[in-house]
Amino acid sequence: NLNMTVAQDWCLGLQRLVRLKEEEIQSANKCHLQLQLPRKAD
Repeated sequence: NLNMTVAQDWCLGLQRLVRLKEEEIQSANKCHLQLQLPRKAD
């Protein structure tokens, strides 16, 4: 039972980290696109 609980906690923590990373990447991509847009306008 203890192992299952630890595994579940670990999985939840991992999913949370992955979600945070995805949000970081998405916000970074948005910033990158915003930086590129003015150049394309020129």
